Amino acid sequence: MSQESTASGERPAVTSPRDNKPSATPPTGTQTTKPMLGQTGRGPSLLGLLAAKRFTRNMKNKYGGKGGSVFGSSRYSASLNIQKEPSYRMEPKKKFNANEAYNVVKDIVDKRMEGLKYHPKFSSNMTKILSDEIKDRVKKLGFERYKIVAVVHIGEKRGQSIMVAARCAWDREHDEFATYTLETPTLYCSASVYGIFTE
Repeated sequence: MSQESTASGERPAVTSPRDNKPSATPPTGTQTTKPMLGQTGRGPSLLGLLAAKRFTRNMKNKYGGKGGSVFGSSRYSASLNIQKEPSYRMEPKKKFNANEAYNVVKDIVDKRMEGLKYHPKFSSNMTKILSDEIKDRVKKLGFERYKIVAVVHIGEKRGQSIMVAARCAWDREHDEFATYTLETPTLYCSASVYGIFTE
């Protein structure tokens, strides 16, 4: 081993001739500085503490947190609104049945229009009543993911002819419709219901 003396009288670092590396003991009179908190990863940083505080506040605001733990309390876990992922199912579980829809439309129109005479104000209100009732009854048949559209026409009979046409974007595999027309001596009533599958 070799040693060198200095003019200031400080003890120099001892080096070994083999590896020429300084020893592990620091020289006397030198100051060692501690790293700042957050630089070595041994403790939380100021930004990390602020982010954790902001996250906790957001969770309390989102899930109604006044007192208690958000995750440990059954009161909060029961009130969580869990959104399900889309199933990507391209076909309906139950296809729209035109015969069932036709029976519903026929039953409603026959009961509502029995023995009634044509009146302009009455007919305008009756078309809304019939279309709403048809739509609600067809929805109860349980055709999932089907958009139900009901259209009703009521007109006075005076020897005239009428033609009603409808066009829409149509899927022959899944979409379907049903139409029923009732005629009395004074009026006609044509009701149609469409089932459009929404993918």
